[in-house]
Amino acid sequence: MSTHKLAVYVCLLLEKDKQVLLLKRANTGWMDGFWHIPGGSLEENESLAYAVVREAKEELAITVDPAHVQLIYVKHFNKRTLGFYFLAREWQGEPINNEPDQASEVRWFNIHELPIDISPYARKVVESTKTAVSYSYFE
Repeated sequence: MSTHKLAVYVCLLLEKDKQVLLLKRANTGWMDGFWHIPGGSLEENESLAYAVVREAKEELAITVDPAHVQLIYVKHFNKRTLGFYFLAREWQGEPINNEPDQASEVRWFNIHELPIDISPYARKVVESTKTAVSYSYFE
């Protein structure tokens, strides 16, 4: 039996008062100019919950308790990548664009009025919070 290695990333959707926080990607080589959910790669010897908490600190300068994150969506992408999307409604601090070299802006959007230039993956995840869909596969 052969083993199959997958790349894994985590994203954190912050929600408050029917609004979600998105960042506009820049200088990354992937979906630059589109709004997306903050996140990044799982590091070696890291749990998913720890990774998403670390990414929140790195990208948004906020502190999230791992007990306050809920897995809401799993994306299987190109047979080689798994994405785990978490939701948090509680955190400490005010989210800011803490990585301006990778994002040009951070903004709150009404969950029912998402921007036109949102990544299709982020749109699917946000819309999944209103339905029972929690998994998708993209070629």
